[in-house]
Amino acid sequence: MRDEFYGDRRDLWKWTVALNEAADRKIIYVAMLRPDDNPRLPEDIRRDVGEFFLAERKELDRSRKCSRIQRLSDRIVLFLEDYKHTDAAGYFSRVRQHLVSRTANANFLILIDPDTGIHTKSTPKHVSFDQLGLIWNVMHQGDKLLIYQHHARQTREEWIAAKLSNFDKVGMAETSITQKHHADVCFFCATK
Repeated sequence: MRDEFYGDRRDLWKWTVALNEAADRKIIYVAMLRPDDNPRLPEDIRRDVGEFFLAERKELDRSRKCSRIQRLSDRIVLFLEDYKHTDAAGYFSRVRQHLVSRTANANFLILIDPDTGIHTKSTPKHVSFDQLGLIWNVMHQGDKLLIYQHHARQTREEWIAAKLSNFDKVGMAETSITQKHHADVCFFCATK
């Protein structure tokens, strides 16, 4: 997730699905926060206009916009550490520690929010099935795992089937995973 996507149309669906799926659970928001891309100005934009709005964007981005999501519900618990692909193991180790340190009777919905979704290998924009397995293994009975996924360049049926067939690597039966899709995004959800 990048701050530049905060509040876009996909965020509207993401948080509608997350709050509906959470029911009375707290939501651990694992944002996989990455720096925003450097904006490029179109060539036909006046230089003074472009520089003004680039400065405005920097001013508005001084604090993490994603942290404002906590104002939506007091059930949202943030995990907003920067995600660096080169330290993915350390990042997911800290997420695991966050989950392990909670009280035994608390159930959570863990929302994993990569830029693009799930991939067989970890990338800056993807969470891998191995990383999902690390989270799944420390979840309590009654917890839910919710993963954000962009539409792939295939038919919906093809890319959903391809993703579902890999969840056995995480220890989840394909039949136990529900999908919530809208337009160009899908959310995969499983209850432990």
